Amino acid sequence: MRELILVLMICKIGFIPNDSVTHLKLVEKGFHKEDMALAVLIDFPVQIIFGYYAARWSQGKNAITPWRYAYMARLFFSFLGMMSVYWIPAGGVTASYFYFILAIKIAASMASTVQFVGISAFFTQIADPVIGGTYMTLVNTLSNFGGTWPVYFVLEFVDWFSVATCHFPGEHSREFTCLTRPQKEQCGQEGGKCVVHRDGYYTVSIFCMAVGLVLFYAFIRPTVMKLEALDLRAWRVIRSSKS
Repeated sequence: MRELILVLMICKIGFIPNDSVTHLKLVEKGFHKEDMALAVLIDFPVQIIFGYYAARWSQGKNAITPWRYAYMARLFFSFLGMMSVYWIPAGGVTASYFYFILAIKIAASMASTVQFVGISAFFTQIADPVIGGTYMTLVNTLSNFGGTWPVYFVLEFVDWFSVATCHFPGEHSREFTCLTRPQKEQCGQEGGKCVVHRDGYYTVSIFCMAVGLVLFYAFIRPTVMKLEALDLRAWRVIRSSKS
């Protein structure tokens, strides 16, 4: 159980920048919130349909195998999500770019659904029937927490590694940092332009994806394969005594 908890705590590090920051960067660079809402609306029925097939795939002794395949898929789509921010058209969101974002979002959502269904199926198998509800609640809480605790650090480091200044033509002495929304608004009100010299989003995204890839092959993959091969009796909280 200790090894499973450690896996759950670190397995989502590679996806956090894409899950928590990418949509904010898209909106910041001109992607309309209405378009983002439409993407979510289209994505919802896809999750339902694909979740059914993911559940069928996760049946049997290899319930966590789909989770492992989807892990690498999510890393790949996280990379595409980062590149979609980099490639956003300067003149505004075009139809082809919107469909590109929609395809990435749906594909990433499919991979996330496979991971969720796969790990849930595994939890269902290993849960001790004596305290089934408590067991499932505990491991699901740990799984959710594994995707929550890194968010604070990711958001902090995105600002930490970013460099942006409010530029006034011909008045270099008035330049000041404009990373936060109030600073950007102040820059615009004073007639300046906020120029981003380095966006920490790319630095943090690449770092997290690299860490996620290394962790997967060095620890996560061999560990979950070992846990998957264990006899179900090894997960029981209360072992039956021999008469």
